[in-house]
Amino acid sequence: MKPLSKLLIFIFIFTFSINTNAQKEKNAWLNGEWRGTGFQLNNSDSWSIHFIANTKKSVYEIKYSSLGCSGIWQLLSVNNHLAQFQETITEGISKCLSGGIIIITKVDNQHITFTYFTQSGKLDSFSTLEKTEFK
Repeated sequence: MKPLSKLLIFIFIFTFSINTNAQKEKNAWLNGEWRGTGFQLNNSDSWSIHFIANTKKSVYEIKYSSLGCSGIWQLLSVNNHLAQFQETITEGISKCLSGGIIIITKVDNQHITFTYFTQSGKLDSFSTLEKTEFK
């Protein structure tokens, strides 16, 4: 292999590793267990929210226990203060909407906001979640 090719490969690998580490640092604020009460805009109902984010494994689980449904969130984008997810309900499918977009915003190290938009882009519900001990 020519020296220039080796240098280009090294630069590519080095740049990729920096970007991967930067991405992990961007979503580290999400890591943990979060709880709160969701509020529905169209009927003033409320329900429990339990969000578990394991950023090291890229696993994001959601439970709406009082509604009888739960699911997973797929991370779409993240920066140091905001994350966007698409929700897929996997249990209690008939009880909760699936496919919506969730926007999580960092308030501080112990609080995040939760904003839910339907697939059509309509604002549907919101909450403030508080960080709890990771179990």
